[in-house]
This record gives sequence, structure tokens and C-alpha cells, in this order.
Amino acid sequence: MKKLSVTEVELPKRMRTFLSDIDDGRVYSSKTLQCNRGTISSALRGLIDTARGHKLPEVLSQATAEAFLARLVSEGWHPSSLGQVKVPLRHYAYETGEGLSWALASSQTDRRPLALIFRRPQWAPFRAIIADIEASLPAPQIRLVDRWLMYRNAHVKVDEKMAMRFAVDAGGLSGLSAIMTAIEP
Repeated sequence: MKKLSVTEVELPKRMRTFLSDIDDGRVYSSKTLQCNRGTISSALRGLIDTARGHKLPEVLSQATAEAFLARLVSEGWHPSSLGQVKVPLRHYAYETGEGLSWALASSQTDRRPLALIFRRPQWAPFRAIIADIEASLPAPQIRLVDRWLMYRNAHVKVDEKMAMRFAVDAGGLSGLSAIMTAIEP
């Protein structure tokens, strides 16, 4: 990557806070993230540098991530090496929620830690039964429920058409329906 014109001080406040939280050990997997802090900082600075260059909003999103990754390829990065940038950006998305849709779409599998999933605001109505949910459902099903809750919250009305647009096979939708019937307050 070419020299970046954005320093850490010039990052948006939420990104500076994330880096500070890494330094202070207040993030999930803090030891791992502390070891990779330079890479994370570089990825965030590159993202914002690219966003400014393309006059995009200074947030992690589908548009800014695609522009940043295209920039890296145009600078000579091999597409198979882009994971070195995607992984730190996904950590940021999982921890903050910013760009979470991009992070989930850009990964072959959803491996988010359950501790981070249960922090999300869509789990507020279920706080009292989270221990039961965690004990009775496997992690992939909890991640599916989380994606459903995010999807559902983005729509004003839940109807059959809306539910059928949710990206899951018929068996998954049936299982999701049974889970939601059991846990919905």
C-alpha cells in the first residue's frame, strides 16, 4: 500500500476509540488484537484515506470497503492477499457494529464470537434468557438468529414476502421460525 495521508489522529472518533480500546484491553480478543494493532490501524487509515479520495462517507461500509480493496488491487496487491486487510476490518465491524453487513457478506462463514453477538442491541429483549439460549442452541443457529434480528429490525413490516427474501434455505427458515417462536418475548 502506498504511503497513507491519514494518521491515527485524523481517523473518525469511533475508530480512534476502537484503537484506544485495543491498547487498554477493553475489546474482545484484546491480546490477539494488541499483537495486530499496527495492521488494524493501517487498515482503518487506508479505508478512510480511500473514502476521502472517493468522497465517500468516512465509515466502514460496502462502498468504502470495495473502493479500498479495489485500490489495493490497483496498487499491485494480489487478490488472495486482501485477507490481510479484510480480517482487521471485520474485527472492527464485529466489535463496533459499523460495517457489519459488509463483514458478514465478505466472509465465507460467520464466525463471530457469541459474546460479541449478544452485545448487539437487537438482543436487548432477550437479555434475561441469553444463558438459556446459549445452552440450548449451537453457535451457528445463534448467529442465524442474530442475522435474522438485524434483518427484521431493518424492515417496518414483517410479512411472508419479507421473510422469504431473507437469505437462508427453506430448512433454515423453518428452524429459525421454531427458534423465534420459542424465544420471542
